[in-house]
Amino acid sequence: MKEHKKGNIKRALGTDDGTDGLLAQGDDNTGTDLNALLPVPISKKLKKGNHRVNDMTADEKCPVEIKGELHIRNESTDVPGTKIELPIGTPVTDIAGAELEVDDVGSALQFHEFCRTFAEVLKIRKGQPEKVLQVITGGGRIGREVPSVVADLHISLLSVIQEDREENPSDYSRNGDAWIIDTGKYISESTVISKELPVDCLSQGVLGYKKLSPSLKLHVLNFLCDEALSTTTLKNWVLKQHESATERKVAAREKFRAVKEKVRELGQPFLCVSSHLLFFTLINNHFPLVL
Repeated sequence: MKEHKKGNIKRALGTDDGTDGLLAQGDDNTGTDLNALLPVPISKKLKKGNHRVNDMTADEKCPVEIKGELHIRNESTDVPGTKIELPIGTPVTDIAGAELEVDDVGSALQFHEFCRTFAEVLKIRKGQPEKVLQVITGGGRIGREVPSVVADLHISLLSVIQEDREENPSDYSRNGDAWIIDTGKYISESTVISKELPVDCLSQGVLGYKKLSPSLKLHVLNFLCDEALSTTTLKNWVLKQHESATERKVAAREKFRAVKEKVRELGQPFLCVSSHLLFFTLINNHFPLVL
């Protein structure tokens, strides 16, 4: 019975007696198709602990943040390696020729941008915002009276606010206390009053204003700017500017289409210069290229 089974195995494998001894000493792969096994990719990432054998991808080499510090991963490990030392920047404290504290730079930029945007409607003179900042940061160099360039801007803002509230704009004197006291009154009536705004000092007029630090004076100015920004006068002006810009864009598009159609009518010989013709036509007619 055993001999019969052995003969069947030989016939199934197609062997003869000469190879019988080899089959008898075969290993575990006997009868297995080795070509059917899936090849192991050479580039497969082999890990040993936290270490990688092959190179890392570009994304994996990007700096990583650990406990608030930037690190670069090592080529062969997952563990962050070299710490990145970022250069220390130089704070910008000079705004429009005025030397400011670091914490006041944002307030100064806010004020300057407001004046630049609404200079036309508020009749702000050229160079006036810069001069105001320079005077405010002068500190003790301000004399007994508030400089006219500073007083004029406060009075202009107060007039817009009073007109929006249907109040008769007061005829303020630059050298008087009235405009300072009224500013303090509006601050005290505000629903979004900041704790930093000096209501008590402003109620004392010029003497109280002179006690304010440059930072507080900027806060007072920006308060008036914000109040003016919510008035109907400035809102209508913004809408008018938006409508005007929209009309200019529409006109530019129509001009662009007209020139493009004209170039198309010129025919094939002129296609090589069509782009130049279109460009210079728009420039000469002072139309922006709006698609």
